Amino acid sequence: MALPPSASTRPRLRAITASAALLGQPESEVGQLQRQGWQAQALYYARIVPELSFASQFYAKMMRNLRIFPALLEPDGKLRRIEDDLPVRVLNRIQGPGGGIADILDSYGSLAFITGEG
Repeated sequence: MALPPSASTRPRLRAITASAALLGQPESEVGQLQRQGWQAQALYYARIVPELSFASQFYAKMMRNLRIFPALLEPDGKLRRIEDDLPVRVLNRIQGPGGGIADILDSYGSLAFITGEG
Protein backbone atom coordinates (compact mmCIF):
# COMPACT_ATOMS: atom_id res chain seq x y z
CA MET A 1 0.00 0.00 0.00
CA ALA A 2 1.48 3.35 -1.06
CA LEU A 3 1.60 6.32 1.25
CA PRO A 4 -0.25 9.48 0.28
CA PRO A 5 2.07 11.94 -1.52
CA SER A 6 2.06 14.43 1.35
CA ALA A 7 3.19 11.81 3.88
CA SER A 8 5.98 10.41 1.68
CA THR A 9 7.53 13.82 0.93
CA ARG A 10 7.34 15.14 4.49
CA PRO A 11 10.79 15.28 6.19
CA ARG A 12 11.25 12.78 8.98
CA LEU A 13 11.57 14.60 12.29
CA ARG A 14 13.68 13.40 15.18
CA ALA A 15 12.74 14.20 18.74
CA ILE A 16 15.21 15.40 21.36
CA THR A 17 14.54 14.49 24.96
CA ALA A 18 16.23 16.34 27.80
CA SER A 19 15.94 16.56 31.55
CA ALA A 20 17.34 18.77 34.26
CA ALA A 21 17.84 18.76 38.00
CA LEU A 22 18.73 21.48 40.47
CA LEU A 23 22.39 21.00 41.40
CA GLY A 24 22.60 23.77 43.96
CA GLN A 25 21.41 21.48 46.75
CA PRO A 26 24.40 19.46 48.05
CA GLU A 27 22.10 16.80 49.48
CA SER A 28 20.38 16.14 46.13
CA GLU A 29 21.05 12.74 44.59
CA VAL A 30 22.15 14.28 41.29
CA GLY A 31 24.51 16.67 43.07
CA GLN A 32 26.18 13.77 44.86
CA LEU A 33 26.61 11.86 41.60
CA GLN A 34 28.19 14.86 39.88
CA ARG A 35 31.01 15.47 42.36
CA GLN A 36 33.88 13.04 42.30
CA GLY A 37 37.28 13.38 43.93
CA TRP A 38 39.32 13.07 40.77
CA GLN A 39 37.42 15.99 39.20
CA ALA A 40 38.29 18.32 42.07
CA GLN A 41 41.89 17.16 41.88
CA ALA A 42 42.04 17.80 38.11
CA LEU A 43 40.61 21.31 38.56
CA TYR A 44 43.10 21.96 41.37
CA TYR A 45 46.03 20.99 39.12
CA ALA A 46 44.67 23.25 36.38
CA ARG A 47 44.82 26.16 38.83
CA ILE A 48 48.36 25.52 40.11
CA VAL A 49 50.11 24.29 36.93
CA PRO A 50 50.46 27.27 34.57
CA GLU A 51 51.00 25.12 31.47
CA LEU A 52 47.80 23.17 32.09
CA SER A 53 45.88 26.36 32.78
CA PHE A 54 47.19 27.95 29.58
CA ALA A 55 46.32 24.90 27.48
CA SER A 56 42.80 24.67 28.89
CA GLN A 57 42.19 28.39 28.29
CA PHE A 58 43.53 28.10 24.73
CA TYR A 59 41.07 25.26 24.06
CA ALA A 60 38.22 27.19 25.73
CA LYS A 61 38.86 30.29 23.60
CA MET A 62 38.69 28.17 20.45
CA MET A 63 35.30 26.82 21.58
CA ARG A 64 34.01 30.39 22.04
CA ASN A 65 34.15 30.94 18.29
CA LEU A 66 31.92 28.01 17.36
CA ARG A 67 28.67 28.82 15.59
CA ILE A 68 25.82 26.63 16.76
CA PHE A 69 22.72 26.53 14.60
CA PRO A 70 19.83 24.16 13.94
CA ALA A 71 19.87 22.38 10.59
CA LEU A 72 18.27 19.53 8.70
CA LEU A 73 20.36 16.74 7.25
CA GLU A 74 19.52 16.38 3.56
CA PRO A 75 19.50 12.95 1.85
CA ASP A 76 22.71 13.90 0.00
CA GLY A 77 24.48 14.42 3.36
CA LYS A 78 24.53 18.22 3.29
CA LEU A 79 23.14 20.40 6.07
CA ARG A 80 20.35 22.85 5.33
CA ARG A 81 20.35 25.59 7.95
CA ILE A 82 17.00 26.38 9.58
CA GLU A 83 16.64 30.18 9.52
CA ASP A 84 13.34 30.90 11.26
CA ASP A 85 11.38 28.26 13.11
CA LEU A 86 10.86 26.76 16.55
CA PRO A 87 14.41 25.26 16.73
CA VAL A 88 15.91 28.74 16.21
CA ARG A 89 13.75 30.26 18.94
CA VAL A 90 14.62 27.44 21.36
CA LEU A 91 18.35 27.73 20.65
CA ASN A 92 18.26 31.51 21.10
CA ARG A 93 16.86 31.03 24.62
CA ILE A 94 20.10 29.32 25.72
CA GLN A 95 22.31 32.14 27.00
CA GLY A 96 25.09 32.67 29.47
CA PRO A 97 25.08 35.32 32.21
CA GLY A 98 26.38 38.00 29.83
CA GLY A 99 23.97 37.02 27.06
CA GLY A 100 24.81 34.83 24.10
CA ILE A 101 26.25 31.37 24.05
CA ALA A 102 29.99 32.23 23.97
CA ASP A 103 30.38 32.09 27.78
CA ILE A 104 28.75 28.67 27.91
CA LEU A 105 31.02 27.34 25.16
CA ASP A 106 34.06 28.81 26.91
CA SER A 107 33.20 27.08 30.20
CA TYR A 108 32.41 23.84 28.40
CA GLY A 109 35.74 23.96 26.55
CA SER A 110 37.68 24.43 29.77
CA LEU A 111 35.84 21.63 31.60
CA ALA A 112 36.04 19.28 28.61
CA PHE A 113 39.82 19.82 28.39
CA ILE A 114 40.50 19.37 32.11
CA THR A 115 37.99 16.72 33.20
CA GLY A 116 36.82 15.31 29.87
CA GLU A 117 33.21 16.27 30.53
CA GLY A 118 31.15 19.43 30.80
